Amino acid sequence: ALRAPLPLPHGLGGSMWHESFEPDGELIKPVAGEMRRLSSLETQTRPRLLSLLDLLTSAKCGWMPEQIFLFGFSQGGTAALDLMLHAGARLGGVVSVCGHLLPESLAHAQAERLRRSVAVANASTTATTAT
Repeated sequence: ALRAPLPLPHGLGGSMWHESFEPDGELIKPVAGEMRRLSSLETQTRPRLLSLLDLLTSAKCGWMPEQIFLFGFSQGGTAALDLMLHAGARLGGVVSVCGHLLPESLAHAQAERLRRSVAVANASTTATTAT
């Protein structure tokens, strides 16, 4: 089990995987242009989880990425799904209970995937016409 890197606000005790609360204690609403949740996931959580993944797949531990399965509940599931998208290798699997990809993360991932798809399509077309 891993402990999330960010403390809960207002002295509540506990931790969270990404920013979730407004200064008045209300939940951050996922509206257009709102990036605090994604920004904290990208800067506080993802680097730590990628470092752990690097350690597990290093010669010191010797795990293959496809041998690594992630499990998370709520924000832990969100963090696990985010790591799956950014791992750089195909992991064994992810189980997310009551967690989801942040909508702002989906929009960013879809835009990135579209850019890669266009690049692959162009490369494929070029390769086909060259033969």
